[in-house]
Amino acid sequence: NDPDNIYTSDSAGYKLTALEGETKSTSFSSNTSDGPYFDLTVSNLADNSIRIYDSNGREHIQVNNFLQDEARNEDYGPSFVLEFVNMNTIRIRYPSKNTISSQNKRFKAGGTITVFYRTCNGTKGNIPVNFINTTQYLTTTTNATVNVNIYNNLIGVGGSNAETLDEAVKNGPLSIRT
Repeated sequence: NDPDNIYTSDSAGYKLTALEGETKSTSFSSNTSDGPYFDLTVSNLADNSIRIYDSNGREHIQVNNFLQDEARNEDYGPSFVLEFVNMNTIRIRYPSKNTISSQNKRFKAGGTITVFYRTCNGTKGNIPVNFINTTQYLTTTTNATVNVNIYNNLIGVGGSNAETLDEAVKNGPLSIRT
């Protein structure tokens, strides 16, 4: 049961997911692979919505710190941590060469990343029952037409209001600097 998603199914019973909010993207570039960081300035960022891809389409992986296994495992893309800067700024930080020696696990010098993220309106952005209610007609690979009914039979949940300054002081940073 994932409160950030609204699940429904099509006429064939396949599960469909509808996410509330709006998807946005921002691109960043850097001439160094030695610990670059990028500040994403956005209000009403949806929890756990940041996804990063480089210009080759490789997904970068978010980690809690650069000491964990996923940050060093060559099977995963380059790793990054998220740091809280202020109420409207999240810093995307890549490791330095002193922290992670493998060039494959660090930001590529001269490279560009695209950061995809979702914004929402806190609890006011939660959608009511049947806010999504439409029918789409799709053609299968065998040229059959399938009617897909898309609707939400539950209210949207998971929106959260912005943290107050007192809550931010109490909750601390999003990551441990390494």
